[in-house]
Amino acid sequence: MDASVIDTPLRPKGKTNHKVTEDRTEEEVAVTKEYGESVDKDGTWLKKRGKYHFGFKKHYVTDSEGLVLGVLTTTASKNEISNFEEVLETVNVALPKDIPLKADKGYQSKKNMVLLKQRKLKIMF
Repeated sequence: MDASVIDTPLRPKGKTNHKVTEDRTEEEVAVTKEYGESVDKDGTWLKKRGKYHFGFKKHYVTDSEGLVLGVLTTTASKNEISNFEEVLETVNVALPKDIPLKADKGYQSKKNMVLLKQRKLKIMF
């Protein structure tokens, strides 16, 4: 199990305009970014190894031979820890009990360890 950053060619260039939502109280101000028409508005920014990326993340589950069993696409800024259960749910075959699941350390958390125990899976980070 691992995630890959997918850059979109339709990233923002130049200055970004910020729009403040006016229908909220003074304590809650919502600020949104306005991009030009040619920008992929669903993509988000991520800084990885000192380099900025704009786009998405693909979270893959593969077997030992590299065959993709499931894939989940999220925005680039979405953390791997919060998607662990959703990624496992994309697998369309039943994973055998006590199978060693190899995952990136980005998926490691107490909540995810409990989830693995419930599904009777072992993990190796």
